[in-house]
Amino acid sequence: MKDKAAKVSCLDNYRPIALASILSKVLERILFDRVSVFISSLDNQFGFKPKHGTDMCIYALKEIVSLYRAKNSSVLMCFIDTSKAFDRVNHRKLFDKLKRRGVPQYIVRILSYWYAHQNMQVKWGSSISAPFGVSNGVREGGILSPILFNLYVDDLSIQLRACNIGCILGKTLINHLMYADDLVVFSPSSAGLQDLLNVCTEYGVQYDIEYNAVKSAVLICRTKQDKQLNFPLFKLAQKTLEIHKKVKYLGHFITEQMNDDDDIYRQRCKLYVQVNNIARKFSFCSLPVKVALFKAYCTPLYTAPLWSSNKQRSMQKLHVAYNDAMRILCRIPRRGSASQMFVAVGVWTFKALLRKLMFNFRERLDQVTV
Repeated sequence: MKDKAAKVSCLDNYRPIALASILSKVLERILFDRVSVFISSLDNQFGFKPKHGTDMCIYALKEIVSLYRAKNSSVLMCFIDTSKAFDRVNHRKLFDKLKRRGVPQYIVRILSYWYAHQNMQVKWGSSISAPFGVSNGVREGGILSPILFNLYVDDLSIQLRACNIGCILGKTLINHLMYADDLVVFSPSSAGLQDLLNVCTEYGVQYDIEYNAVKSAVLICRTKQDKQLNFPLFKLAQKTLEIHKKVKYLGHFITEQMNDDDDIYRQRCKLYVQVNNIARKFSFCSLPVKVALFKAYCTPLYTAPLWSSNKQRSMQKLHVAYNDAMRILCRIPRRGSASQMFVAVGVWTFKALLRKLMFNFRERLDQVTV
């Protein structure tokens, strides 16, 4: 299930995970090594690339917006949601793209025959459906699927870059970022953003990509002088998009004022949920086991290195939550010394953890080859 809190009876809340035989995976592994040499995507794509991650994609977006806001220029962004993007890949058009990239004919023929003759079955509980053929889509969880999908949407990146519309960093034009099928387009002007959305619409029609206008969102990061401006409505695939005050992108909250208080609150709520689950399910475990679980589930503060604009009170509340979480597992009174507790169990203190996460993120940035 995509959302465990949603209705179990809602079909749209389910995403298939395709399982394959061992021989199929071996063949995919062999083909992967031979195909990946011919397939590369633009730097705008962060998904399924070595040493890249969602946090780097978010970081790039926030840095671009912050730079423009510092120069008194608003930035208009549209976070585009594609409906079942992996399942809607057109096989014929995918193989045409492989040929244009110079992939050897024998590999294209193997993939074409394989995808044309694959059969699937749906398992629900103990029931299994009859076999049925599949004429489109790449298998989520497949070894080849990530690079094939990146190839399928790479031409969209090329077309967006060719628009010469967007934000300028030095001599580089940037108007979109992608992480797999999560796409955000942006421009300093409303007309520019609409032009970029038109390019996405045309590409969707050409390559059978369906956009979800309800889940797609426009976010306008305004400067002080633009606060009173009324921006026009934007359309994607002939449907009007809603303008939001905050958007959750790749699990990170981005607001129109570019502050991080909402995202810190998200992390604080998640921290309480994690520690309560550990305390409830592993209450009879030894302290070393609880400490190991705390390190695994409570110390990875997602996108913490990206927090740069927030109220001191927001960070203080997260600090308290972190200390309380450890106290709950160690069964130490709330007035007990937090520093002494963390030293005793060999766990990073909150401030030390933030410094460690920041250092690791900076080190990863230095290792990325652009």
